Amino acid sequence: MMGYFTNDIAKESKSPAKVSLSQNPNFIQFESKTDDSTNVPVDALFTILSTQFESVDKATITISELATSTVHIFKGTLTPNEVDNTTFLISSSKAVTAENIRTCFLKDAFLKNNFQITIPPKNENGTISNGEAISIKSNGAGLNFAFGVLFYTSCYSLSGITTNTTNNDTIDQGIRNTDIEIEVYSDTGVFLGVDDTPDGSNTGTYLVTLSKSYHGRPIWFDLNTIASNRKIYSTDFINSDTWSNTGTVQDFRFIAKKYTGTRKEAFYISNVIYAITGYNRTLEQNNLSDYIYNTSANAIFKPLTKQPTLTHIKGQKQYFNFILEDSDKNNNLGANEYSLGIIYDLYTQSGEYIDRVQAHTQSRKLFNIVNTVQLNIDEILTDNTGIVNVYLHRSGTVISEAVSFRVLPEYLYKVNDFVFLNSLGGWSSFNFGGTETTDFKSSVTTIFKTHTPEASISSEIESVYSKEISEQFTVQTNPINSEVCDWLKEISTSIAVFELSTKRYIVVDELAVKHNSKDELFRLEMKYHYSDSYNSNFSA
Repeated sequence: MMGYFTNDIAKESKSPAKVSLSQNPNFIQFESKTDDSTNVPVDALFTILSTQFESVDKATITISELATSTVHIFKGTLTPNEVDNTTFLISSSKAVTAENIRTCFLKDAFLKNNFQITIPPKNENGTISNGEAISIKSNGAGLNFAFGVLFYTSCYSLSGITTNTTNNDTIDQGIRNTDIEIEVYSDTGVFLGVDDTPDGSNTGTYLVTLSKSYHGRPIWFDLNTIASNRKIYSTDFINSDTWSNTGTVQDFRFIAKKYTGTRKEAFYISNVIYAITGYNRTLEQNNLSDYIYNTSANAIFKPLTKQPTLTHIKGQKQYFNFILEDSDKNNNLGANEYSLGIIYDLYTQSGEYIDRVQAHTQSRKLFNIVNTVQLNIDEILTDNTGIVNVYLHRSGTVISEAVSFRVLPEYLYKVNDFVFLNSLGGWSSFNFGGTETTDFKSSVTTIFKTHTPEASISSEIESVYSKEISEQFTVQTNPINSEVCDWLKEISTSIAVFELSTKRYIVVDELAVKHNSKDELFRLEMKYHYSDSYNSNFSA
């Protein structure tokens, strides 16, 4: 359970993830605390005892809804021309009269929409004949299905449950006049892991109310409906060589309420939940718990990236990202205070251990919920380094899985790297060190001016009226394997990509990822343009 029930009317049958990706659903589901096995529906049998009425008026059947006091009157007639939606023809046959009454019942909205109305056949000692009793079984239970019947007992009989139908639904008792509302609040100020018991100081800022009608079935809400429209991130990391806030996290709290149209009542207040700008395949689990460093549990976690082992060339910029859950964020631990930072383990190409280096170490109190840092791999490389494994450490102890790089000689490869917001809400980079091309085009619109006596050789006859510029760049990767190919889908789908040589935001126009099982290495080509263009559209 991810919250607090303030009213004992429902149960939480599906809980949302504490930390999820904003572009994928994060569901909460409420339902009645009891199932329908204890409900008592209507199961009545209305039997035609006789069609020999003393007068036609005694054939009248009056049905009254208990919920609304609405009255439905059905009359009998001996004249076929008088038959209509509420008037049935009385036949000498009780079975035929039953069918005629049923026909009227099925033309009545209350009966038709709420009940299964049939005429079961008679079975007398194995002899089957047309039935003379109308079976009335409700589609649900509760006050909305309850009714009373007035009739002459010499003509009809009624057996089974009618007015006593009950519904044990703890949310609306089967009345079906209830909406469930979710009031959404943001910016609670609660750091991930800190006690978020609701009080007046940490509710957050009201955003919007989501509402659904309750129909007796489990009712769900996607809590990321709001987060998915707020694609947020920070670019502070581009100009920083220390730990930065990725700016990709949003926090929310919500209050669930029951509303009948005249009465509104809160019954649930959630814990604070967090949505990180990112995405996954639609049907995959949306839960980032494996990527969170919980300072209390102090267990190994995954860095905030799906990147496989990549290559590193001197001059490239690489990044490490992680999510921090710190229950003591607001506390001073005194002698038990500790720091977090990066550990580099260096190996030769053959895997022989060289050295361990610590860097980017700072007090745990200085970190944000989602953190990124530009790695200083170039500064710690030795001449024989072939592999670098990067970890997060806590006071010198490794606490994360590794981000790994294979070091390539800079004299054989060039650097043209790009950084992008990856699918998990961290920053990743990749080098497109292959061929580069630029496609620069201009188009012109001209006008013609009148040749006047004062014209000289430098005068304009045909003159530029306006010019438009288009510019597109194409870059290629060095040979990469299929695993890296698949991962690079993320740069194509990313909402934020930057060319690191210029620090410009770019728009990826095309990045087709194609590989096969026959080849081992592939080249990918990316086409892009800058978000800003030349201010060259002059008009005369």
